[in-house]
Amino acid sequence: MIRKFDLVSITEHSLTSVAKSATGSEETIPVVDETDEYNVDSGILKGFLCSCSSTDYDISIRTKAEALADSFNEICVYEGINKAVVVDDLNIGWINGDTTSTNNLYIVVTNNDSGNATGTISLSITNLIHSRFN
Repeated sequence: MIRKFDLVSITEHSLTSVAKSATGSEETIPVVDETDEYNVDSGILKGFLCSCSSTDYDISIRTKAEALADSFNEICVYEGINKAVVVDDLNIGWINGDTTSTNNLYIVVTNNDSGNATGTISLSITNLIHSRFN
């Protein structure tokens, strides 16, 4: 029997540093702890906190691996971030876009700062997830 229910998920991640004036590689962000036995196929992005050393960077959140910017699978973009941003007023519904559904969202960081690399990027994401438990 499969039951569907809502669950608040707060996940914390350390992302790879992005060089000066460069776009980082896509990073996979699990929306639930890897040890949880949930099959997440959709949710509502409620907010995120992101911080690093760059004084000018952009963050893109996507629902599908290798999705292009400005595509249907890019659900959130914040631009011109100076070191840190706290966003706690989102209500963005999403459905995982991978061919085989995964428990992941995907993040791409672009560093527009010509003087500083980002250093380690700290990211915390809050989702209300619609999960199926087997």
